[in-house]
Amino acid sequence: MVGLLGAVRDRLSALGREPGATLVRTSRRVVIRSYIYRWLTADPDPGTVVIDLRATVLGQFVALLDYLLARTAAAIDDSRTVRRAGRLAATVRAAPVRVVGVAVTVSCATGVLVATVAGGRSPSRVVALAVLAAVGLGMLRVTASWNELLQSDLGCRLASVVAPPRADEADDGSEGPAESRDR
Repeated sequence: MVGLLGAVRDRLSALGREPGATLVRTSRRVVIRSYIYRWLTADPDPGTVVIDLRATVLGQFVALLDYLLARTAAAIDDSRTVRRAGRLAATVRAAPVRVVGVAVTVSCATGVLVATVAGGRSPSRVVALAVLAAVGLGMLRVTASWNELLQSDLGCRLASVVAPPRADEADDGSEGPAESRDR
């Protein structure tokens, strides 16, 4: 199964479908690091009775998974949905602010239209939706790519806030403010 995930990852990478390859790579990593995989692939102790799992229900389940993954890998090559998802991901990476701007503008304009036709919304909500639609239109002018946004000053600051601490920072032995107050 791990070998099949590796083959699917390699095939997706060769086809230029990095989001799918990243998903398969992450899935493979999760499987390899799982307790059950390590338990199943560990060398048995000399006093342990080894059971051939291919003759059990678990073996049939693994065979079914191998079959389904092989069929899925073959279907991915011909999938229009995967190609469209790849193009959409490339569009989002090329201009993420514009994509969000289109979504905000369309959804807010639809909300204003529905509120105007139905007449059920208060005028303040209609004005708020119109302002948000104007903000969405302003977002259409931003041409920065995903990488440019990540490398900007704000992007670096946001990344440092959400990034986990590095191992050398977490284990450097220095006392934080909470530790020094407790003493």
